[in-house]
Amino acid sequence: MRLHRIVPLMLLLAACATSKQAIRPEVARVRLALAQRLADRGEWAAALEAAEAACQAAPGDPGALILRGTILRERGLLDEAQTDLLEAVQHAPDSAPAHSSLAIVYERQHRPADAEKEHRRALELAPNEAHYMNNLGYALLLHGKAREAVPVLVMAVRAGPTNVRARNNLGFAYAVSGDFPRAAQQFEFAGSPAEAKCNLGVAYERTGNIAQALAHYREALRLDPELRRARENLDRVVARSAQVPPARAPSQSPESTPQELAGRLGPAPVTGGLK
Repeated sequence: MRLHRIVPLMLLLAACATSKQAIRPEVARVRLALAQRLADRGEWAAALEAAEAACQAAPGDPGALILRGTILRERGLLDEAQTDLLEAVQHAPDSAPAHSSLAIVYERQHRPADAEKEHRRALELAPNEAHYMNNLGYALLLHGKAREAVPVLVMAVRAGPTNVRARNNLGFAYAVSGDFPRAAQQFEFAGSPAEAKCNLGVAYERTGNIAQALAHYREALRLDPELRRARENLDRVVARSAQVPPARAPSQSPESTPQELAGRLGPAPVTGGLK
């Protein structure tokens, strides 16, 4: 083939390659947006399929890896989620969402030291983001560091005054630290009067004050007879009280182990947690 024919062909192939390269990111963005919408609706199987397509369209894209890792995490596939999120951190070491998402995987793998490190890194990269402050504060709370959690969660509610999750986490941190008046104030600000009483009941139950826990669960039901969590908590404590020896008196130093705290916070209607 003559040179004057080869050159235009090479230029055409280059143009085609450039066109494909231009289209691929757009395809990835569309697939990623679809995966995010499906994940937001809790349609995990379809979301994972869309996220996989996004990862194939843009290999190594941190956003696609973070989303796929998050979906895998929510489906309980923690090792696979960790692999994706570690790759996302490798490609984007300054991505706060990548570090934060990896931290939550570590929490679920019961690796508190690794989780705390990643929570701190996320907050370091995005120091004004209330939800990263909340995540670190809640992690400290679960790791038995309630007093250390309080100032972090105070920053979170100052950065996001209407953040219900952070308010409830701060309430539990105050309660575990022994400051029930401030705990009650945070619970009241975060939810309905009945929800606040229920959360305070959980806090009292956590410290072994069963009489106060029962009183607050009953008051929550008086304020809202349809509050399911309060009914479940009340029934559970009554049944447990009939089966086991009396609970210990409230501790003078109510710092907890992560296992104790996680077990007690679960029944509350709005317990905060990670986001």
